Amino acid sequence: MIKNIVSGGTMKLSKFEYMLLLLITTEFILCFLFINHLTIFQYMIFVQIIPSILSAFFIGRIAARSRFKWLVILTSSIVFVIVIISILNVTPISTIENNTVQSKTSVILFNRNMKIGTYFGLFFQEFLLSTFVLMIITLFNRIKSGKF
Repeated sequence: MIKNIVSGGTMKLSKFEYMLLLLITTEFILCFLFINHLTIFQYMIFVQIIPSILSAFFIGRIAARSRFKWLVILTSSIVFVIVIISILNVTPISTIENNTVQSKTSVILFNRNMKIGTYFGLFFQEFLLSTFVLMIITLFNRIKSGKF
């Protein structure tokens, strides 16, 4: 059980939520193990896109059962951005660029200048994805209960 201060009690995670949490954790561990062998495109998919989608499902499902939905989404999105920023800081960008096969006319470089806009963009992305999942779950729950 996870102590949920927001709802004022304890909240048990469902099997699906445990599975999502396990998938997110496994995905990040595998990324750290294979990070030196990834291309830029693989890095974007496995370090940014897939964890973002899995986290949005996890955050949205937790928020759907909470009293303070927006506070849960806000704080969880901030935690997700902190995790992604820490991963970006330890990423060997030069190695990833060298692993990427490019034609002679294309030049794909990873922007190393992370500014506040990048962090805000990551937060906004996760906030919107989690909110979308929350809205879909709320819609399905209303349809099931006949309140739609």
